[in-house]
Amino acid sequence: MRAVLAAGPGRWAEVAAAGHYDRAHLMVEFRRFTGVAPAACTD
Repeated sequence: MRAVLAAGPGRWAEVAAAGHYDRAHLMVEFRRFTGVAPAACTD
């Protein structure tokens, strides 16, 4: 996760394209993986 955050916004497109069919699905997986909401990882 830290590597994705450090790589910048372009990297998120790659993550989203890796089997996530919509934003809601990505958010659910993000929370399941990290234990926090995506907003908790932003500046």
